[in-house]
Amino acid sequence: MAKLTDPKIVFLDEETLNFSDPHFDLGPLKKLGLYKGFKNTNASQLKNRVALADIVITNKVPINKKNFSSFKNLKLVCVAATGHNVIDSKLLAQNGIPVCNAHNYSQQSVVEQSILFLLALNHRLHEFTQATQDGTWSRSTHFCMTTLPFNNLKGKTLGIIGYGNIGKAVAKQAKQLGLKIIVAQIPGRQYGKNSSHQKLQQVLKHADFISIHCQLSELTNNLINKQSLKLLKPEASIINMARGQVVNSKDLAFALKNNKIRSYASDVLESEPPSRNHPLLQKSLKNKVLITPHIAWSSLESRQNLLIEITKNIQAFKKGKTRNQVNLF
Repeated sequence: MAKLTDPKIVFLDEETLNFSDPHFDLGPLKKLGLYKGFKNTNASQLKNRVALADIVITNKVPINKKNFSSFKNLKLVCVAATGHNVIDSKLLAQNGIPVCNAHNYSQQSVVEQSILFLLALNHRLHEFTQATQDGTWSRSTHFCMTTLPFNNLKGKTLGIIGYGNIGKAVAKQAKQLGLKIIVAQIPGRQYGKNSSHQKLQQVLKHADFISIHCQLSELTNNLINKQSLKLLKPEASIINMARGQVVNSKDLAFALKNNKIRSYASDVLESEPPSRNHPLLQKSLKNKVLITPHIAWSSLESRQNLLIEITKNIQAFKKGKTRNQVNLF
């Protein structure tokens, strides 16, 4: 691979990384070549913006068969994320163009929000907040509200689906709170004889909380559905920090409405942004659901880490090497 000295670099959706935060530093990226960043890029704008680009950075702007002809000079694609499903990696590999992603830049931020959700659901934070705002507390006959009892987390069981770096870090923090940890097998995946992972059905039956951290794949798509939800305790809660498609929203909404499980917290939905009539955004579920708009990854530190990872990928490429390549030839 030839070295690239002064590449033309285009970031198609810089706003997904740079939130107009005065403390966020794009400097390391801008020093790598002739840099141009756009807040976002739609289909009609793409052709003019990428025609001469050597290196394209994208988070959610797709690169596929429909628009590939617009990339006249493309030599490298850097995905500003870990997931790279917006890129037709096979197509780019066939044309000798490496695709590189980033890893482990947001672990601390995601782990913190996972524990935040765990505490919030257990202590019924959303319900107490709502009761304060709608006047329920004001009508109470006591100084406090006694209508929403809860228990301590200590002694409860947390089932984890997806035991990579984030899943393990969540388990470590949860143990400090006194929770028992059980780890689920992904059905269809092979595990060694010495694995401590338990069958998913057993984890669902025994867990008070389920925390999901697996990658989206054919094995995990629609993993939590009507059948698996029936295995949970009525007082169980689910936390989804993976991808929206892992959970069947319609089946989950039905289970919540009918008190088959207690509550749900998630930072992701299967379509983002979601439609206003999404099954989990119904007013009837407001005291049972906590949903944040895919922001668990996005602390200042995480975004800066991600920028550093992108920078390192480009620096390696300029030296004739590839780093974090996902479409190996």
